[in-house]
This record gives sequence, C-alpha cells and structure tokens, in this order.
Amino acid sequence: MELNVRPACNICPAVLNNKYLTLYHQNVRSLREKTNEILSHMSPDFPHIICITEHHMNSNEINFSKFDNYNLGAQFCRENNSKGGVAIYI
Repeated sequence: MELNVRPACNICPAVLNNKYLTLYHQNVRSLREKTNEILSHMSPDFPHIICITEHHMNSNEINFSKFDNYNLGAQFCRENNSKGGVAIYI
C-alpha cells in the first residue's frame, strides 16, 4: 500500500477520496464546546480522520461529544488527572 501526502492545494473530493488518506491532528486544550469551531477550520476539505489531543474530558463526556459526520473510533481519558486525553474520530 502506497501512502501519498496530500498537496497543500484544493483537490476535487472524488480524487481525494480515491487517492489520499487525510488526517487532522489538533491539541485543543479542552474540547468542550469547540467541535463546531474545529470543523469550520477544516471546511471545505474535511479529513478522513480527526485526532484530538488534550481534550480534558472524562469517559462519559468524550463518549457524548460529537463531530458531525464522524464517529468516535478510539479514546483515552486520564482517570486520576483532569487534563490530557486523546480522541480519534473516523
């Protein structure tokens, strides 16, 4: 399997879906009430995968956080500290 890096220009979505896998990573320092803001920064070229670090949520909160058109694929929440955490949306 060949992995291509997406160029920094806009590409037709049909080509993007067939040729490139796109990933977006952001250290958000608390995800609460930021999902719409994050999605607006990605428009119109939405990635296939969104990786959020430092979401600062517990397991219950992260399971209820939503990104439109994405599902929570994996998550990690710190049990003993109030900060940190990783969430991956696909």
